Amino acid sequence: ADITKRGQLIWNWLDLTIVVTGATDMWLIPILLLLEDGMGFEVTRKLLQHASFFFRMLRLLRILRLLKLVKAVLPLYNLAMGILRACQSVFWVLVFTLVTLYAYSILMTHLIGHGLITSMRGHSPDDGAQALFSSVTASMYQLFKVMNGDLNDLEVIMADSMLMRVLVGIFLITAHWGLLAILTAVVSDNIITVTQEQSREEEE
Repeated sequence: ADITKRGQLIWNWLDLTIVVTGATDMWLIPILLLLEDGMGFEVTRKLLQHASFFFRMLRLLRILRLLKLVKAVLPLYNLAMGILRACQSVFWVLVFTLVTLYAYSILMTHLIGHGLITSMRGHSPDDGAQALFSSVTASMYQLFKVMNGDLNDLEVIMADSMLMRVLVGIFLITAHWGLLAILTAVVSDNIITVTQEQSREEEE
């Protein structure tokens, strides 16, 4: 009950802030600007204009009232709470994903960007392929696209090299299947946990 009252008090203060800032922006500031025009204080006029902009930004807090809608719809509330609970685990999964991308990017930069694959096979380097993997950051971008199923830029390279097909296949298994599946599982597990807890509270 105390938590409910505290939450309602927060919403009341939010509503009061929105009403006061709206009234100030609509009535008080125009009146002050009108009075200021007769006095000729340019600095005061700029301050009032900045204050008006600030109050209009505060009025955007009305968007937060959508959170009430989230709590009113139980499945939506369970989904939101599950995602919030999963944030810490999702963060570490994303860190692990970034480390994986970085490791593969270093490998691809050396193999393709520096022409190691073509030099081993005695072929001239492919400028287009080297441009795609010219640096670690460029390689990370290309591998991120591969992680999301975009293989268009790598089809020519994979057609000419069995090693590239193997490396891209291993990366897809690791990142696309493995890490994304882990990310989905973490969020799903937390949503299921929240739903079960909500069901127990309703039964009690």
